[in-house]
Amino acid sequence: MRHTHFGWDGRIDGVRYVQAALATPHERARRPASLAVGDFYPGTGSLAPICVFEASRGLPAPWRAAWSDHYARAPRAPSDTRPAPWVVEHWRRRAPARVSGTGGEDDPGEGDSGPWTGLGATRARTSTSAQVLTPRRRRS
Repeated sequence: MRHTHFGWDGRIDGVRYVQAALATPHERARRPASLAVGDFYPGTGSLAPICVFEASRGLPAPWRAAWSDHYARAPRAPSDTRPAPWVVEHWRRRAPARVSGTGGEDDPGEGDSGPWTGLGATRARTSTSAQVLTPRRRRS
């Protein structure tokens, strides 16, 4: 069985999926906002299971979770293979020589700050039109 490393509470084809990913200690320290599901926030104390149903109350109201909230606002587009704006910005800071392109006004990602908007993190606004991340060459 496969697993993911992010929190999720969203519907796909009418079915509600909830995942409270525990993640590794390193992941909890580096990116807790992507793991949070409502008030369940790995790395802030007990990692008790999240309760998704109680007989007396039924199902809880949907919880906030970064990636399911993101895809509720910006549906998946598998044919769009450009890197996300926050990925380009990360590599622009870390390895500028690996990022090329000029951006442009036709860029649909202009100003998108990713799924972290409203969750306390800030990201620089970037444009990803015509930008390419160059693969690193392997050393022989």
